[in-house]
Amino acid sequence: MAHLTTGRCLCGHVAYAYDGPIGPASYCHCSDCRRCTGSAFNIGVRFRLADFRITRGNPKGFTKYGDSGRELTRHFCPNCGTPLFSS
Repeated sequence: MAHLTTGRCLCGHVAYAYDGPIGPASYCHCSDCRRCTGSAFNIGVRFRLADFRITRGNPKGFTKYGDSGRELTRHFCPNCGTPLFSS
């Protein structure tokens, strides 16, 4: 089921829109996710990249290799630091 979802960072510099099916939520408790969120876990929801777009601003990214050896980029607002999405 397609569903229009919009969001933005705390300061409003970066905004996004997604118009597609939303996947199930997953919870990660790895040390990187805990550090990134300042919490005991990180929540992720899968979506199709083709249905996602940045509507305002340019997020900054930080890329790191996980324990699996796969590359993960965490995108955030360069002004206020709000975590936005991972790829």
